[in-house]
Amino acid sequence: MGRYLHNLYEFSWKFYWGVRVYVLSEYCKTDLRKYGQWAVVTGATSGIGRAYANELAKRGLDIVLVSRSEEKLHIAAMEIEKLYGRKTRIIQADFTVGHAIYPAIAEGLRNLDIGILVNNVGMNYVGALCFFLDVANAEQRITEVINCNILSVTQMTRLVLPHMVENSL
Repeated sequence: MGRYLHNLYEFSWKFYWGVRVYVLSEYCKTDLRKYGQWAVVTGATSGIGRAYANELAKRGLDIVLVSRSEEKLHIAAMEIEKLYGRKTRIIQADFTVGHAIYPAIAEGLRNLDIGILVNNVGMNYVGALCFFLDVANAEQRITEVINCNILSVTQMTRLVLPHMVENSL
């Protein structure tokens, strides 16, 4: 009985989110291009980030895909170009590294009319609290999580926001 209830819960959750995403996508037709020609999506090669990139391309925006895997970036970019006829740019960046990646990202974003930023990249470790006890790697792992989950949001916003504000005036 427990497995049945779990399956029912899982189905209803997927159904709810599937319907919600479909409704938002099909019936909320705000013209996002009024904010700028380009959208930047971090963590863009899988999961929610890839879904955001595809949806924004479907709505007529060109997409800057930012992620760790260059191979996956090329695959996602080709898919968007083929399915939606939009321009793409890719920026390979490992957000766990820290401050060193942001000059290259800034260069990749230079002179683009960016209207939307999706700060999607994120990570955790299975049993996240357990690595506090792992003396050998605790400091490194904590720093990687902070770099990816917190530093990335503030730094990407710092890079993109001035142009967005300038365009809105």
